[in-house]
Amino acid sequence: MKSLLIVLGNQLFDKSNHPQEISDIFMCEDFDLCTYEKHHKKKISFFLTSMREYRDEMSDSGYKLHYKDFNNGFESSFISKLQETITIIEPNKIFIYEIEDKEFESTLLGFLENQTIEFEVLQSPMFIHDRSYFKNYQEGKRTLLLENFYRKTRKELNILMEEGKPLGGQWNYDELNRKKIPKGLEIPSNKKYSSSHLSTINDFIDKNFTDHPGDTSEDFWVPFNRKEALEYLDKFLK
Repeated sequence: MKSLLIVLGNQLFDKSNHPQEISDIFMCEDFDLCTYEKHHKKKISFFLTSMREYRDEMSDSGYKLHYKDFNNGFESSFISKLQETITIIEPNKIFIYEIEDKEFESTLLGFLENQTIEFEVLQSPMFIHDRSYFKNYQEGKRTLLLENFYRKTRKELNILMEEGKPLGGQWNYDELNRKKIPKGLEIPSNKKYSSSHLSTINDFIDKNFTDHPGDTSEDFWVPFNRKEALEYLDKFLK
């Protein structure tokens, strides 16, 4: 039996979040998602390179990857390439994570609802609370302020709290964030990150996204894969 997980470019989650029954993963470098706005070339490069790094990681973890790169009908729709994959592998069940792009979520859900295959929407691990929590929170409120929701969450989960009060005596330090960097303060240099996929992707972007702003680069100050991202986070916290 095969179970197919659809993974989008902003859903490169740790495999521990995937249901154990997942055998196959579908990913797609999608023209429409790259061009619905004239994204900076470096942003497109970052997304596509990170997707390929994740593809490699999941393949090494034992999943069967069905990866549609820009050499495979790049301008064909995401849905048409997904349909092709479903027809070939004939999965018994399809999984997707909650999608934050509402228009694309509607398109994909509409497609899946017209299939004869069972599908399940998984809670996104991108957020502390699930959608039902926020739905219940906002009921009856005429106005919604992020600050109120932020404080409620910190209290409930005891995040940076001390005896029921915010650690340090204040809920936020926005005023300090708006101040200029003090003169003479030495700013640490950032480590540069790269990927074996980066040159190929940059060449494609330079040739096919000429009307998009910015330039590509072989050096990034943010990592492309989970291992280096966790190391980056650990260094930041220290």
